[in-house]
Amino acid sequence: MAPATGQPLHAWIDIENPPQAQYLVPLARALERRGAAVFITARDYGMTFDLLLAGDVQFEPVGRHFGSSKRAKVAGTLRRVRDLRRILRGRPRPHAVLSVSRSASLAARSLGIPSFALCDYEYVNLSVFRLAGTHVVHPDVISAEAFRARGVSPERLIPFRGIKEDVTFADLDVESIPAHTFPELEGSNVLRVLVRPPAEESHYHRAESSELGRLTLGRLARDENVAVIFSPRYDWQVESLRSVEWRVPPVVLRDPVPFISLLKAVDVVVSGGGTMTREAAYLGIPAVSVFRGVAGEVDRHLEATGRLTIVRSADELFALDLRRLARVEPMFTNRSAPDDIADAIVHAIEWEGGRTATLSKSRA
Repeated sequence: MAPATGQPLHAWIDIENPPQAQYLVPLARALERRGAAVFITARDYGMTFDLLLAGDVQFEPVGRHFGSSKRAKVAGTLRRVRDLRRILRGRPRPHAVLSVSRSASLAARSLGIPSFALCDYEYVNLSVFRLAGTHVVHPDVISAEAFRARGVSPERLIPFRGIKEDVTFADLDVESIPAHTFPELEGSNVLRVLVRPPAEESHYHRAESSELGRLTLGRLARDENVAVIFSPRYDWQVESLRSVEWRVPPVVLRDPVPFISLLKAVDVVVSGGGTMTREAAYLGIPAVSVFRGVAGEVDRHLEATGRLTIVRSADELFALDLRRLARVEPMFTNRSAPDDIADAIVHAIEWEGGRTATLSKSRA
């Protein structure tokens, strides 16, 4: 339902993991520029809280890591639905929720609140979002047909120009952000390779991705002119470093590092797919994906433009010369992406409510 005439829009944003913090917060700011009152909830998972606190973002903590088993994830999702409903009591009723959280979409459905999810990988499990009637906000490089084939109604699709990283980087002065320093590597001329292992607890994970990840570590470990900066998704992934002998001891990131500073400090990013790969490719840093699930249209777009190298086999991995991968200029496809998406969300809320909200259009 849209807000009554003359009343501000109340928007609820739910953040479940660190990458979401990087692109949902700019969308929160874009909604605030339209006079919306934004309320943010966040799950205690990975570096999510650290990123929000570093950005001086106010939020309400709700829930923590669900666990790796399917049963634990289902139970955790339903438990968080209950907790989100509780925390909304006593607050102004939101007119919409923007999230990639299944818990938030289900909570919104149960409360009759329109929900919106930004999705840049068309092969993610969309069943909960279909059930909740969630609007899918997606980069226009992904065809609408890709989502319609997955059962999403055409009227629930909201394309925007650019890719998700246009949202992430829209409000940031990338050039002014200094590169992170690694004291262990000072004075060394080694090739700095940032390695991000696969999301092995995700529903879309493939065992082939883990195998390529292990082969990648083995290859890099044998090169005395390469230093690996290892950025684990889960603490237990650090153990994989013990299975190989290192010519140059790897640097393990145990504390949060601002992601732009981190990316600017390395020469190459090798990842099991996901946000970090795309962020590097967007910034023009050589990026290599060893993700062995189905490649999405965004990754294929980045590959076609020469920004991303997708390794599809062990032979391709061992044939790849990382030193020949060159930096290019950042993309900056659409710096107005957050405002475009905010406008589309407001329009969708007004359309659903059948009334016009009085909102500030200032983009100050």
